[in-house]
Amino acid sequence: MRGLARALTGLALAACSQDHTLTLHIVTPVGDDPFQQASTVRVSAGSHQSSSPVTGSHFNLSFTFSTGSQSGLAPIVVDALAGNGSIVGHGATPPYPLAPTDAGVWVYVARPGSLTQPPSASDASKPFQLNPARSRHAAVFYSGFGVFLAGGRSGPGNPLTSVSLWSSYGLVELTARDPSVLALSAARSDLASGAASNGYLYLVGGADGMGAPTSLGEYMDPTGSIGVPFVRTATQGGQPQLARAQAAAAFGSEGFLLFGGLGTGGTPQAGAILFDLSGSQLVGWTGAVPRLGATATAILMGAQVIVFGGGPAGMPVMERYSSKTSALTITPDPTANRTDHSATLLDDGRILFVGGHDDTGSPLASATVYDPGTNMAVEMPGFLTYARSGHTATKVGKEILIAGGQAGTGNLVAPAEAFDAHTLTPLGHAIALSQPRLRHAAVNPGNDTVVILGGEDANGAAIGAVEIYQPVP
Repeated sequence: MRGLARALTGLALAACSQDHTLTLHIVTPVGDDPFQQASTVRVSAGSHQSSSPVTGSHFNLSFTFSTGSQSGLAPIVVDALAGNGSIVGHGATPPYPLAPTDAGVWVYVARPGSLTQPPSASDASKPFQLNPARSRHAAVFYSGFGVFLAGGRSGPGNPLTSVSLWSSYGLVELTARDPSVLALSAARSDLASGAASNGYLYLVGGADGMGAPTSLGEYMDPTGSIGVPFVRTATQGGQPQLARAQAAAAFGSEGFLLFGGLGTGGTPQAGAILFDLSGSQLVGWTGAVPRLGATATAILMGAQVIVFGGGPAGMPVMERYSSKTSALTITPDPTANRTDHSATLLDDGRILFVGGHDDTGSPLASATVYDPGTNMAVEMPGFLTYARSGHTATKVGKEILIAGGQAGTGNLVAPAEAFDAHTLTPLGHAIALSQPRLRHAAVNPGNDTVVILGGEDANGAAIGAVEIYQPVP
């Protein structure tokens, strides 16, 4: 990736006897360099902003700042500007420590509204690839580190134990050389995962190589405060009543919750599994509905969880979970069941359910907007241009990106669709995945982009290609 740096521009943010240098290594998409249409590059860091002419197709930017003039965390923003001042390229880091020390950071700059592939670290002409390629994996953003990828499978019947890190700073994947230090206790896919407020990553359940669900629950400490090994077991496997795969998961006030999913024998389960550092326990309530392909959305700062869809035809479509002693089925008015859909919590507290398939297995282009405060739902027919299920929906900046999924067996959807996160109107970007996929991960790694990691093709083969969506700033 160093081959992308071809020129050097000095940008002074401050002058002092104790100056420190921050070097920005600019990276652009494979085959799509936005600086070719730019005349000026603008860098913003904290309260300071500097501009310089574009003198080459790719470059390093170095600027100095003085001790005491900058502190705390701030994103480093790079914009490529056309002659009329319009932004033709944009990129940013996650909040970065502007500490009094020399440092270097990678910034990926792409056209606003584009879905592109970052270059390989060893060959800038080739797309970056995950190694190993994986699908049905856990993907958790951890501030200050990046996106941790755990488990999944490299192909049908080939679950993984590896844990990897996608760093949005360097655009590289970091895989532990010693699997005994940073690896799952057992290979599994379709596991539930999340980052807890106590600083641990939870990795619970999943399916083994034979597709049988497991009760194994583990927690991981990226900071290393618990020492080696970094991944510890909280709940041992072999407890059939706690086994879950393909469960919907969310954090509630009591801990990490897994709703529905496949249990022992491959049947959809009702109720929930509650996981914390002491282990797992089974939680049930009157009228609980067996669900597979549901979503779980935490609301009211985790005080409640809305579980929607994935149940049998004719059963209540929604459940509201508050605690082990307070959970119930609810039926919003009006709405219908959907399975393998996406759920996005909007800024005003409503939840947007998109796509999925109906009770006959037909993919849906509709959406449902549900207001937990009034228990009212509004159906939006034709919300999507392309009906799909098994996709991802990621809120990033002012947009929601719908990516991947399938329109039917063996028929994957290549076009992605972007919507205004406030008005829910389509933005009309002509964007498409270079490699159509489902059962992938789509994560905002802290810099207001969407990184699409892994997944599988129409034949079930794991995909290693990484793609990045850059919303309009």
